[in-house]
Amino acid sequence: MKKKITYILSTLIISTISVSAQTGPGGVGSIATNTLWLQADDISQADGTAVSTWADRSGNGNDATQLSGANQSTYQTAEIGGRSVVRLDGVDDYFDDAHTYDARTFFSVYNILSANQATSDLGQIWGEYSVGWHVALDARAPGTYSFDGRPAAASGNQGRHALNGAAYGGFAGTSATPSWSYNQSDLISVEFNATRTINRQVIGSLLPTFGVGVHQYGGDIAEIIVYNTTLNTAQRIIVENYLAARYGLTISNDYYAYQGLHPNEVAGIGREDASNTHTAAMSAGILQVENPSGLDVDQEYLLFGHDDADITTAWTTTEAPNGGLTVQRLAREWRFSETGDVGTVDFLVDVATFPALPAGFTKYAIMVDSDGDFSSGAIVYEIGLVAGTTYDVLGIDIADGDYVAIGVINPEIEFTSDKSNGFEPSNATIDIALNYIPRLDVTVDYTTADVSASVAQP
Repeated sequence: MKKKITYILSTLIISTISVSAQTGPGGVGSIATNTLWLQADDISQADGTAVSTWADRSGNGNDATQLSGANQSTYQTAEIGGRSVVRLDGVDDYFDDAHTYDARTFFSVYNILSANQATSDLGQIWGEYSVGWHVALDARAPGTYSFDGRPAAASGNQGRHALNGAAYGGFAGTSATPSWSYNQSDLISVEFNATRTINRQVIGSLLPTFGVGVHQYGGDIAEIIVYNTTLNTAQRIIVENYLAARYGLTISNDYYAYQGLHPNEVAGIGREDASNTHTAAMSAGILQVENPSGLDVDQEYLLFGHDDADITTAWTTTEAPNGGLTVQRLAREWRFSETGDVGTVDFLVDVATFPALPAGFTKYAIMVDSDGDFSSGAIVYEIGLVAGTTYDVLGIDIADGDYVAIGVINPEIEFTSDKSNGFEPSNATIDIALNYIPRLDVTVDYTTADVSASVAQP
């Protein structure tokens, strides 16, 4: 006799894919709003060698280039927080490109070096000085930042800035509050008083207003980020946490507790207050968290970063449930830091860069574990195809300190007891279990013969 059992283990429902993946720094913004993103770690060359191209990872193609060997900066490894930097000599190093884009919000991690920065120079990190839209450190007035390249022309261009997560100061053309210091790695955040289109992206010099060697930046730059829009306070805090985790910086608004082992591509969602929220964020272009059910209290945040383990070569049985016989995983893991209680969240996963599915493994999964060893105690959630290469699962409750990995499943069903009985004409109850939590209800065929039963795998 052939019968059906409907195995109801989950009330998860299908969702629609997010309109816009939050793929920018910290999971804030996208190619449409994040107009420039330079990260020195993206440069792949030998330590101490000259840099001709610093690629823009925003997707907008605003690479920083310098073809003249005499004016090239150098690539230095193991500097700020153990990460790579681009070092400008303060004499004649610079990047100069005819890129056109809008700019409104700016972030950078830098270290101005006393051995490189001339005390008579205005050292520009980024911008177009000739139109008064730039960020520079003024060594002539120690501690002063310049945001308006033409204050005497009363252009009205102003910026407000903060260091290492502090609150913004007031708008000004130049400001020494807070001030910068030599030989100190800092995170600067800048918001301009308007959005302006720049047509020339210059790093390290005040070209073309001044010639090479007149005003030069001398020091290290680890990262530069530019948005064409303002960020709300929650978004700004998340970007700052991304940068602080990556470069081992101490910031005053730190909401991420696990930068020691999981400092990479930190992203997050959060609420500073009812008017300043961020509800979707993607890390590494792979794992997106969105739609928090309980983001209803001020200063609630959920941030997550990874350990930079491999995601493209192979699935592994190491620290996988059941010894990897029916569930395997990618080596990379994310760790979640929760402040307050954001409720449940939805996960989106883009599998485009993953290795091929192993033979017999037919489903992708999100695995959640409290101690980082997924071989025991991990909860395995099936994720389902939404569109293209994007999969999702809804309504997952993540606790502070939880680990998340991406897995694949060879579905297996088994009887949870070897026998059951009941008086005729009553039916015996047969309990079964899956090796994962299904995204939707699962119907299982089973057959009985005499007094035994067998089940077909889903």
